[in-house]
Amino acid sequence: MGKFYLYDGKTLLGTGECQDGMEYAQATNGESVGIGDPPSDIKYPDRDPLPYTYFRVQDYPSIGEQFDLLWHAMKSGEIPMAKEFFDRIAAVKDKYPKE
Repeated sequence: MGKFYLYDGKTLLGTGECQDGMEYAQATNGESVGIGDPPSDIKYPDRDPLPYTYFRVQDYPSIGEQFDLLWHAMKSGEIPMAKEFFDRIAAVKDKYPKE
């Protein structure tokens, strides 16, 4: 997935990821959009430095990767199994095995 950020002048309004790997985003209400991570000279309004949440979002694995980690931890017995969750994911993995 491609990353984007919304800004107004030098004020960072938000960040996100483009869906389905698209490398563009469209801004509204006179905001501008940039592709990738925001440059260091763009700051959140009334907050400097950037808050910890900004950096966490950049470093967390995707939701899909997080679910896969949980599924494998259940499979190996590291954490208790949530049977319905595990079985539904297992069915998809069985239907479409790795090649």
